[in-house]
Amino acid sequence: MRKVPTQAERVAYYMTKFGSITRAEALMDLGIANLPAVIETMRHKYDMNIVTEEVKTLNRFEEKITYARYRFATDEEILNGN
Repeated sequence: MRKVPTQAERVAYYMTKFGSITRAEALMDLGIANLPAVIETMRHKYDMNIVTEEVKTLNRFEEKITYARYRFATDEEILNGN
């Protein structure tokens, strides 16, 4: 029987393939509703170096919003402790 990937495995694969992931992408593409919880699991349980970037934009009502985009840290960021 084939093993079903965990949410953390799905997110790691997605970030490897596409470079980063947002909460909306996780919900639409992976069916994961609580991406921040999965990211915390990846950071603490699996000791993955993940960077959170704040993205500022306007929504459809022209209001300023901020959301998180997650990606793996680069080797340079890891060496510099960022």
